[in-house]
Amino acid sequence: SHSSQTEIDRDVIQKKNEYAAAGVQEYYILDERNKETQFYRLSPAGIYLSIPMPDGIVRSSVLPGFQFRLSDLYRLPDPPEMIEDVVYRDYVSPYLRAERMRAERAEQERDRYAAMLRRLGVDLRQLDADPAKTDDES
Repeated sequence: SHSSQTEIDRDVIQKKNEYAAAGVQEYYILDERNKETQFYRLSPAGIYLSIPMPDGIVRSSVLPGFQFRLSDLYRLPDPPEMIEDVVYRDYVSPYLRAERMRAERAEQERDRYAAMLRRLGVDLRQLDADPAKTDDES
């Protein structure tokens, strides 16, 4: 749905002034068409100034570590992709990040044990063989 000009004016002018007067430190205006999308930070003088984003990344001064790429608001990357991205990896999903780290540790542990077994002369391919099968069936 597209906002009417009255709704746009309310967000861009009226609400912006109300929030500044109330001392709201940051004010983000988002719209699905990216025509009115804007990001403001309250100055010491009590007026909103555009948040600078020379690299296309909006960085909050109110929420430490919260940042996002403007282009990603419309691209909507998947969480697994965001975990690898330096912009998002510190906060995107602690659970997904913890799961990935757990899986990586398990893989490292498996590799370590496999190397130990090889040093002991154990052929890992034999461990995968089905003991119920006879040599004729293999």
